[in-house]
Amino acid sequence: GTRARIALQVGATLVLALAAALLVDWLSEQPTLRVRTDLTLGADNALSPATLEVLERLPVDARVDVFFAGRALERPLEAIGASVQEHARRTLRLVVDASGGKVTSEEHDLSDRRNAEARAFVRMRELGLGEIEPGGVLVVSAGPRTQVLHLRGDLADIELGMRETLHQAAQPPRIVNLRAEEALVSALHKVAMESSPRVLFTMGHGELDPTDTGTAGASALKQALEGDGFQTTRWDIEKQGPLPPETNIVAILGPAQVFSARELTELHQFLDAGGRLVATPDHQNDVDGEGSLAELLATTGMRPVMRGLLAQPIPQANGTELVGDVYCSQIVVYGDGMPAQNPVTAPLRRADRRVYLPFARALERTDPPPGGNALWILRTDERAWRDDGSAADPRTHDWTPGPGEVRAKTGLFNVGMQIVYPARAAVPPERALPNGRPETRVVCVGSTVAFTNQLLDLNRDFVLNVFNWTSAREYRVAVAAKNPQVRRLDLSQPGALARVNNVAVYLLPLLCLALGSFMAWKRRH
Repeated sequence: GTRARIALQVGATLVLALAAALLVDWLSEQPTLRVRTDLTLGADNALSPATLEVLERLPVDARVDVFFAGRALERPLEAIGASVQEHARRTLRLVVDASGGKVTSEEHDLSDRRNAEARAFVRMRELGLGEIEPGGVLVVSAGPRTQVLHLRGDLADIELGMRETLHQAAQPPRIVNLRAEEALVSALHKVAMESSPRVLFTMGHGELDPTDTGTAGASALKQALEGDGFQTTRWDIEKQGPLPPETNIVAILGPAQVFSARELTELHQFLDAGGRLVATPDHQNDVDGEGSLAELLATTGMRPVMRGLLAQPIPQANGTELVGDVYCSQIVVYGDGMPAQNPVTAPLRRADRRVYLPFARALERTDPPPGGNALWILRTDERAWRDDGSAADPRTHDWTPGPGEVRAKTGLFNVGMQIVYPARAAVPPERALPNGRPETRVVCVGSTVAFTNQLLDLNRDFVLNVFNWTSAREYRVAVAAKNPQVRRLDLSQPGALARVNNVAVYLLPLLCLALGSFMAWKRRH
């Protein structure tokens, strides 16, 4: 009996200990009972108040899929890419913990590339992802809406460094800012929005067709917009009548003919009542004058120059520059041709992205409506010129700068412009944005080809930024970038390991011995 009682007591003690451990573990998982304290100097292990507020008000459940490839980034950025990946994982864990179950995450294994039915590749097809770029991506999704966050530009700002020259020492690549928190919260904000702006593509004048799957069509643009939460439709005003009142954005991409008086009246009324417009001029026909897209845009503060196409020389391996080739028409805008603080171009500039604009027209300012000021968002470099073509046929170009052709040295060419001005008429309730100002937004890009299926993969981020800004879907959350400086003990320094050893092996035990001796002496007296 005594042995049985002892066995029962031991068993009961084990059961109670296990129950206590499970209870403590359960309590630690309750957000309302958990207290987190971040004692790091830069608050590296805590989320900002703005992030916590967004997570608290998140109206839908969201999911984050992590596709981090084995190779972090191309050489010599592997170590930097691995650091950015680890920071993104740590930030994602904080976001998931703080969301109260609204945000879940899953990291996918991309090592088994031969198995097309592996979980990672099935999920990639569900999200519409192709090949994962070096370093991988994070995909934030809520229902059909997705946002792809790239390692460079979205999750971190990376400076590529410079090679050693005769006049300057080599500068290694480095992380400028860590932006995982800002990128995640902005993406969550975006996919959770219930509004789906409606984009209407005008038809009947030779514009890009969003149902055309050929290289010169715009079906990829339609798919990208719908994946980003937009609704799209085609509309011929002459055949289908006035624009629907719920239309948010009208896209006029490369019209080769003039608009009728009825169409112009409808478009002017749309813009006056707070409508939004994305436009690109045609490059094959110099359509100008009354009824043209150029004249319609001139009333908004900008217009394309319908004479000539922009060109720039092609650098050669031997240091010379090639002209006289049709490839000179490929205008490439680098980071220095983008404003650093503009919401359309800021993330592209941080990521060192390029925008490709074949057969582009130059853009110029006109008298803006009251309260408006047209700003450039894309600009060529000083090598560009405007190739006016031959006198017999303006559409025939020799792609060689002639004596009478305008050069960029007299002022860089604008190839992308935007403007915002107050609405001049009442905004229909179907189009009014909640808590939004009644304003008109217009963006003009000098190249229609940049929006085609042929180039959308290269220009996708820029094009989506254009439509998101035009529809006022701006999701910039005030989250300070994390300092990439790592504060660790550098044991490679001379004497560092000896100092750590002395503190851990001698100093701390001696302090404990001294404190114990003092307490013993105090109790005896």
